Amino acid sequence: MEFNRRSIRLKEFDYTTPWWYYVTICTDERKYSFGRIRNGKMELNLFGKIADECRQNIPAHFPQTEIDYYVIMPNHVHGIIIINGRGTACRALTNTYCIVLFFFYISVFCVINLIPWRLVT
Repeated sequence: MEFNRRSIRLKEFDYTTPWWYYVTICTDERKYSFGRIRNGKMELNLFGKIADECRQNIPAHFPQTEIDYYVIMPNHVHGIIIINGRGTACRALTNTYCIVLFFFYISVFCVINLIPWRLVT
């Protein structure tokens, strides 16, 4: 499978900088994996609850971060991650911002893939 995604990152911006970062993460093929909207309210299914739990756990794993506003929708998650301290850069994951997003994505992905789809309503 080939991915031709264009990066929207600013080349001149240092993403290790303490800042507020707006994040959107979409599900694979934009499937409604996290629940559904009923009567104007989001109802999280099991996968949505797992995503919410992983989101809540980010500051426990990354004390220099806070999660500000966030919303889980049927096929994506929006949130604001606040990085309070300068991250440590590395080659594979360039900074705290990337590491936090990678942690969230992998946490949700790993837990969800352990659950058979037929158990989720």
